Amino acid sequence: MQGRYLPAVVTLVAGLVASIICLVKKISIIKSLTIVLIVLIIFLILGLIARKIIVYTLNEKTVDSEKDDSKTDTNENPEHENDTEES
Repeated sequence: MQGRYLPAVVTLVAGLVASIICLVKKISIIKSLTIVLIVLIIFLILGLIARKIIVYTLNEKTVDSEKDDSKTDTNENPEHENDTEES
């Protein structure tokens, strides 16, 4: 579920910016719609790529932190082993 809405948000913001620029520059409606369509497609693809990268990175960090947790658990056990050996 991480980054689920990222592509949609990126696409909508890019479409809004493209629409505003087309309105300010007074570009014809057909050309304006073509530009906005192209912008939406490009930024949808970029948003999907960004989501994959973010999810991959977050999953790697989770795996690394789990490995670190297991290492700290094994470091705590030798202290208890020494107590049993001395008895």
